[in-house]
Amino acid sequence: MMTAAVPTTYLRRGWSLAFALLLVGSAFSKDLVVVQRPAAAADAAATEATVLCPDRSQIVRLSPGGSERPLTDDFLAACDPAVSFDGRQILFAGRRSSKERLQIWRMSAD
Repeated sequence: MMTAAVPTTYLRRGWSLAFALLLVGSAFSKDLVVVQRPAAAADAAATEATVLCPDRSQIVRLSPGGSERPLTDDFLAACDPAVSFDGRQILFAGRRSSKERLQIWRMSAD
C-alpha cells in the first residue's frame, strides 16, 4: 500500500487535518478526500461527537496540484469519509444544523 504525505500548504491557517483517503487515479495523481476541522479550542462541555466532528468541520477534495474543493458546504459538520472501492461515492457522517444528530450520508465523489 502506498501512502502519501499531505503538505501543510494545502491546509488553510486555523484548520487541522483529521485524516485523508485516496481516491481513484494513477499512483502519483490521486486526489485526496480529507476532513478539515477548526483548530481545537478548549471546551469543558465538549462531548465525543463535538470533539470528533466539530461544527464547521468539512470534507474537502484536494488535487495533487494543490487546489481544494469543499464537498460539504451545506453541512454544519461533516466527518469520517469512506470512499467506495470504485472511487465514485463517498459515505460520511454529517449534520446540517445544530438541532440534528449525526447521520450517515452518501454523495458522488465528483
